[in-house]
Formats: sequence, structure tokens, C-alpha cells
Amino acid sequence: MKKIVLVLFVSICLMVQSFTFLKKGDQYISNDGIVRFTTKGPFGTIVAQSKKLTGTFDATKKIFTFSIPISSFQGFSNPLQKTHFNEKYMESDIIPMATFKGKVIEELDFATAGVYPIRAKGAMTIHGVEKEIIVKSRMTIKGAQITVESVFNVLLADYNIKIPTIVNQKVKDDIAIEVKLEMSPEK
Repeated sequence: MKKIVLVLFVSICLMVQSFTFLKKGDQYISNDGIVRFTTKGPFGTIVAQSKKLTGTFDATKKIFTFSIPISSFQGFSNPLQKTHFNEKYMESDIIPMATFKGKVIEELDFATAGVYPIRAKGAMTIHGVEKEIIVKSRMTIKGAQITVESVFNVLLADYNIKIPTIVNQKVKDDIAIEVKLEMSPEK
């Protein structure tokens, strides 16, 4: 009987440990988040994505930091679009990264699993221009994992990205951005 009680106790302890959620003070990282951008114009749609989004989240301070190499975007309708994106519009050889550093506005209990609508207020830097924004996102806490998903728009003019008149029928000034980032505890 003592062995059965001991086995049950150990089993329950292991189950509770396996369902441990985020604890304040924890650091979370990701090295393979996805960013996709889409622009739809009267003469077509341009879509590109990167799987090189890296990020950290400090659950104590509720601070996110993300960065992505501009030249890592793939897709586009043709190779010339990618060349123009990197050389003429984003100047990725001079300004190689886009970043976001922000803080979650909402008060959350990071020890409770669930799906939470959140807002992160912070500085987005694209094309060397920093702009304060609020990004609405969805944070999913499950086990020791965090998933952050967001869809928002960026105005190219806000980041001093100029599109020549000859191609402004293909590229709108308003670009839709989708982000998905799965984060794990830093080891």
C-alpha cells in the first residue's frame, strides 16, 4: 500500500511539474520566428517572408525585443523585385536590420495558461527610422512555451522608404505585416 501511495504521489508531482507555466523572472527566446509582408496594388500582389526573426521576452519586466535581417526575406514575384527591395527601397547593405523593442501594456499572470490579447508599446526601427507604435498581438501561454502572433500595418512613408512613381502601382504605401514567434525558456 505504501508503494502505491508513493507511486501516486510521485506521478502527481511529475504531472504538476510538466504543467508548470511561465514564472516571473523567466527569460524566453526564439531564433526562427516568421515575418511575412504583403502589399496589394492594382497590378498585382507582392508577398515575401523570412524565418529569421529572433526575439527575447523578459516575463518580469514584460519587455519584448525582436530583430530581423532585411536581406533574409524570400518570395517576391521575381528576382528583380527582391533586388530592388534590398538595394533601392530598404538599402539592406547599409541598414541590415529591422527591430522592435517594446513592453506589454496589459497586466498578465504569466503562470496561467491561456490565450491573451495583448498590446506592446515600443519603438519599431525600420530603414534606420525609429517610430513609437502600439502593436496588438495574441499571446498564447501553454506549458513553458509562449507563442506571439500579430498582424499590423506599416506605412512606408513613416520609415522614409520611397517608392518610385514607376512602380507605385504595384507597391502600396501601406504594407501588411504578419508575425508568428514561438518562444522557449532560455537555457
